[in-house]
Amino acid sequence: MQETFLRLIRQPGGFDPAKGSIESYLFGILRNVTRQALRTQFVALDEEFDSPAGELDDPRIALERAVAHEQLAAAILALPPHYREMVVLCDIEEWSYEAAAATVGCPVGTVRSRLNRARGLLRDRLKEAR
Repeated sequence: MQETFLRLIRQPGGFDPAKGSIESYLFGILRNVTRQALRTQFVALDEEFDSPAGELDDPRIALERAVAHEQLAAAILALPPHYREMVVLCDIEEWSYEAAAATVGCPVGTVRSRLNRARGLLRDRLKEAR
């Protein structure tokens, strides 16, 4: 979010009220910032899951977890961009469907269908990996 406003401050001439609202312009910047971040680094999913005490002490479990994390990361990165974007916004970042729809500039129904399709593709790819 901070990077979005910094870009607006650094390039104030980029906004043209004749082309749309300031909200749409800022959401567009936010979308581009998010895409660039995804290209350069992957969100650490391990923070989303709690490990039972002592689980990480077992090398076998730690290795299985690392492999599963790599497979999930690879499967997400292999998704087409419009599906990957929905997974990141709604499942990883936990945005509402409405917020994701406003950011991407599509109806909420499209967000739901893309997310459903993305989850199906992930499920299939992870089954193949096993």
